[in-house]
Amino acid sequence: MNSATIEVAPSVTTTYTVTSGNGVCTDTASVKIKVLPPPHASIAGNNILCQGNAATLTASGGGTYSWSSGQTTSVINTSTAGSYSVLVTIGSCTDVAVSNVTVNANPNASVSPDVVIVQGQSTNLSASGGTNYIWNNGMNGNTITVSPPATTKYCVTVYDANNCHDTACVTVTVEVCSSAGTLYLPNAFSPNSDGNNDALQIYYGIPECIKEFHLTIFDRWGSKAYETTDPAFKWNGVYNKSILQGTSEANTEVFIYYMNVKIMDGTQISRKGNISIVR
Repeated sequence: MNSATIEVAPSVTTTYTVTSGNGVCTDTASVKIKVLPPPHASIAGNNILCQGNAATLTASGGGTYSWSSGQTTSVINTSTAGSYSVLVTIGSCTDVAVSNVTVNANPNASVSPDVVIVQGQSTNLSASGGTNYIWNNGMNGNTITVSPPATTKYCVTVYDANNCHDTACVTVTVEVCSSAGTLYLPNAFSPNSDGNNDALQIYYGIPECIKEFHLTIFDRWGSKAYETTDPAFKWNGVYNKSILQGTSEANTEVFIYYMNVKIMDGTQISRKGNISIVR
């Protein structure tokens, strides 16, 4: 071109040279027009999060960045739902990208109330509030069965369909059977309806520690007067459809008992002796 001024629009970096002269003398000058690639804005990062967490949004494709939230770094963190746009600039060229951040509510985990068991017993623990349940003892499911040897705290993490989670805990208190004391069976009782010692029963500090129980009572002729496998029994002295075989006189009758007990911790108790019914 033969003019002092030209307009160019190169698609790639190009060097332009101009030669000027006054008829006899000439001179040459060059100028390089650098063509930069246009910016291409994009945003990466997890834009779906659970309440209480933060999303990290990373912009790329330019030299400088200007977010709708006011930040001017390529990476921003947010825990608030909404639309986030970034203006990406290279030289005088710009591009815009948008990311919509969604915040899902966490599930509301609930679990069985605290429970007391005796050593050797098991109990069921149940949780609700989600679709997936992971317990801190490695078990899965909304209901688990546990038999801890000592008092233990169990926590469950409840997940919903969005993989958001919440945690709840329950304490299983274990009563140790060795602290229950001595199992006591009275050697006399008086079923006369006066409110005192009207029935024969056992006394034990932690009745739930009794795993197996068998009591048999015979009269003085060797006939079975009473038998039970229930440790919570209460015998009012009735046998052969009466008390003391129907006598209404003040009297005492002596029986022989055999008792076998197995405690949850494996302790075996075997006893025999006399029991008197006093009228």
